[in-house]
Amino acid sequence: MSSRRRGFTLVELLVVIGIVSILLAMLLPALAAARRQVQLLLCSNNIRSIVQAAHHYAADNGGRVPRDHTDGGGPDVAMGLARYLGASKDWEGDPNYQYLDLARYIERLRVFTCPALPETNYNGLNDGYEVPSNTEPKFPIHYTTNGIFFSAYRSTGLYLPPSKQRYEKGFPGNTVFVVEMPHNIYDTVWRGAAMIGTWTIYHPGQMTFDDTGLANPTPNMVWFTDRHHGGRTPLGFWDGHVEVRRITRQELPVQLLNPYHPVDP
Repeated sequence: MSSRRRGFTLVELLVVIGIVSILLAMLLPALAAARRQVQLLLCSNNIRSIVQAAHHYAADNGGRVPRDHTDGGGPDVAMGLARYLGASKDWEGDPNYQYLDLARYIERLRVFTCPALPETNYNGLNDGYEVPSNTEPKFPIHYTTNGIFFSAYRSTGLYLPPSKQRYEKGFPGNTVFVVEMPHNIYDTVWRGAAMIGTWTIYHPGQMTFDDTGLANPTPNMVWFTDRHHGGRTPLGFWDGHVEVRRITRQELPVQLLNPYHPVDP
């Protein structure tokens, strides 16, 4: 007596497809959330590595904290720290470096690149940080440093712009040194004062929120509209620890970068 193998009926196949679809719908958000969490962890590790490299730099330079001193140009801190982060070349000591050669070299180090912002197309990149009608090239550095000259601020109450003649030893340990930044740096105006485009943050007008809590339209650190970490951002403190905070005026006050700035009553 022969037997015939019974296949699935159309109804059974539709039921299986429906169950698989439901399971996928349940799993995909969880997988996406897990991926974002891993990216945030890697980004935090990058920031911690940059802070540690800055400590090594200071130890080799008489306590002088690495700072950006250029108006546009090249990112001085990234160039100075590259050899402490695995680079075989001392970019800081090379006066004849080529801009795009430096960009590609820093990109290969990976430590300056946030895994949630992997784009490295330098021309006309639109990653949510784009100023309308802006097509200037981008640079593969997603982190910037605190360039406030604390001694000058404490004596004058002024935020002085970067200068090759200004050096400062030491840094407040409970203060943020490394933050996320967009691909580009922009000249901007804050309360009528011009803020020069530089690879650092030296003024409240370049922070995510200024000292009144207002969002700056083109800051040098993470933008208030940023969502590549789900509305959060890691901050690297000079004492070596990293905190992840939400991008709100309450969690990103000016005092994180300048503990000497007065708190409004």
